[in-house]
Amino acid sequence: MKCSPILAALAGTYSLLNTTSQHNGTPIPDRAYGASPVGVLIYTKSGFMSATISATEPELRPANLTFPYTDEQADADWALVGKHSIGYAGHLSVSSAFPATKTRG
Repeated sequence: MKCSPILAALAGTYSLLNTTSQHNGTPIPDRAYGASPVGVLIYTKSGFMSATISATEPELRPANLTFPYTDEQADADWALVGKHSIGYAGHLSVSSAFPATKTRG
């Protein structure tokens, strides 16, 4: 597989600093991740990526949970964590169909 110079430049592991969500150019609230999300993003030069993002607010992250889970932990508490977390991975490509500038595209 030929490595794109853009993918090679992006390759690495990053800590999430913030999120911004928009729909058709209009900002929308990031209800899923709360006001101060944390996460890790990984990009490879061969064209793959993965991300994990979670809310940090105490009311969205029950303190009584441990990993691995124990039988006395409520499913509702784990469901709350799942409702405010996401993990995904897949193929990443660069398209020349969109105009690019130094900050967009």
